[in-house]
Amino acid sequence: MVNYRPFAYGGYLPPYGEDIPTILDSWERLLREGAKTFYPAHGWPIPASKLLAALQNHRNRHAHG
Repeated sequence: MVNYRPFAYGGYLPPYGEDIPTILDSWERLLREGAKTFYPAHGWPIPASKLLAALQNHRNRHAHG
C-alpha cells in the first residue's frame, strides 16, 4: 500500500505488487475486522473510508475484464 501521490492518483496499490488479488483480499479482511486507519509503507495515513471507496472502484472497473 502506498499513499505518496497527490490525491491518491493511481490508487493505493503498490507499484510493484505481483499478486493484486491477494493484496485486495487482505485489505478487505482488515476493513471487515474494523480497521479505521491504514498506515502504508510509503506516504500518509489512509482513512478506512477512502481505502474502501478505492477498493470498490477497483473491483467495479475490473469486474468485467
